[in-house]
Amino acid sequence: MQDLMSELIRVWPDATRVILGQHEVFRHHDETPGHRYDAVIKFLAGPRLLELTARDSFDQRLAGFLLDRIDLQALPGLRSRRIHVFAVQFPAPWLFETIVLVPPAIAQRFEHESIPLRRATYWAFPAFAWEFRDGEDGEGFWHQVQRRDGWNVIVVRWDRCRKIEPSFER
Repeated sequence: MQDLMSELIRVWPDATRVILGQHEVFRHHDETPGHRYDAVIKFLAGPRLLELTARDSFDQRLAGFLLDRIDLQALPGLRSRRIHVFAVQFPAPWLFETIVLVPPAIAQRFEHESIPLRRATYWAFPAFAWEFRDGEDGEGFWHQVQRRDGWNVIVVRWDRCRKIEPSFER
């Protein structure tokens, strides 16, 4: 685990250790001219990492809630080619219905920054029930995220609403 921690600090030198509820995580903030990105990484046994990332909508309470609800025993294997989607009762004000866990082989986090981090990092985010199916493969997952017909899912927007018609926000 120490190797991954050193690698994370190399990639995110300005990351800070913070406590979210009962979870110790590393928090990273990045701003581009158009957006603000906030991410947290939790180190897990294995060694594995769990990443939560939001664009312009990070909510510490939601991040803590997600970390509390993720059953680490339910994480797909590091080399799994299937996502895991499970129902969760979200408290107000959040209207989400599921949490999506994307294994490293599909998530490809840190893709151009670090091979060790890319191979060990799971990605988790809140979702609505129709957005992703449990057991979906990487092709289906990325199709839903990148589709161009207005029904794409912007998983880094934690303030998104349930889509009832196509929209072309990116």
